[in-house]
Amino acid sequence: ETLVGVKANLSSYLKHFQTEFKVASFDQRVNAYRYMQGSLKGQTGKRNIQRISEQDPKDRYQSLHHFISHSTWDTDSVKAVMQEISKELLAGHSYGYIIDERSKAKKGKHSAGVGRQYCGSTGKIDVCQTGVYSVLTTGEITLPCNFRLYLPKEWVSNKKRSKKVALASPYCLDKTKVDLALEMIRRDRQNGIIPQWYGADSLYGRAWKLTSYIEDECQSYFV
Repeated sequence: ETLVGVKANLSSYLKHFQTEFKVASFDQRVNAYRYMQGSLKGQTGKRNIQRISEQDPKDRYQSLHHFISHSTWDTDSVKAVMQEISKELLAGHSYGYIIDERSKAKKGKHSAGVGRQYCGSTGKIDVCQTGVYSVLTTGEITLPCNFRLYLPKEWVSNKKRSKKVALASPYCLDKTKVDLALEMIRRDRQNGIIPQWYGADSLYGRAWKLTSYIEDECQSYFV
């Protein structure tokens, strides 16, 4: 019952992605809806395809697994639509751009980017995936903006392993989390996202190339 409003809003939100989840003759919008709804319903730490497919008999595991792992819908196109929605909601408002990272503990070694590294969700060195994310905020509302998957060195150096999980070669470069944040800021400014200020923790704040770009090139402030 508590998800009734969420389902309606989620369905309305996904209408913006009429073509982004269409691949050749396949329409993946239903799988996109089921995956997102299942992620919202799932218990923290158990929001994976297996658990989502167990929530509803209609959510076939193989179909969801193909949608996430093999379907060739374009992530960048989805992000572009997402950003346009965020810009429309922020029109007329001043806003900030916050960078942070998030890790998800994982088992095994086959998920893209998984490896032993610091995991924020467990607070220790653990087997996990880590992504660098950005959000836009007015102080009252916060909206998604961009994200990049961080690849540990063992993934960058092992081309065969990267190819097996369909990581494209442009993404299989040795980049730090700061590099990823800088790439996101540059791309987002090209897309018309011009915040009044940028914010992040000390990992990024100590990175001279990031803060100097924000202050000198963007003529903005870093917090």
